[in-house]
Amino acid sequence: MIDFALANMSIGIQTIHEAEYPHATHEGQAALGFFDDTIRALRLSRSLQQSGHATAGFLKEIETEMTLYKNDLLADGSELDHTLADYLGIALQEVNVARYIEESHGVDHHATVHGYYANEGDTQ
Repeated sequence: MIDFALANMSIGIQTIHEAEYPHATHEGQAALGFFDDTIRALRLSRSLQQSGHATAGFLKEIETEMTLYKNDLLADGSELDHTLADYLGIALQEVNVARYIEESHGVDHHATVHGYYANEGDTQ
């Protein structure tokens, strides 16, 4: 799921670069920055999860930020903003599914993002 989210965020960045989007403007820089930062956060989440850490809380924070930015894009109303909101929306669905699966089926919850062993009450 995270890989599909990353792919959609990458397509969003490519769309920004290929469009006649004013890269030098505040909006252009903000869009590139948001998509780039979100990709980094998703990669970190994937890496932590692959190491056995619980990431549902972290994914929830990412979802919140993605939702807020998607709503901002939709409110701006340009065709490009709506296209970016579509890519962001697809990525958001994938992040939501990844979080749901982790919450429902779990990962190795002995280790968490904060380094706390929930079942043993000891820290790493």
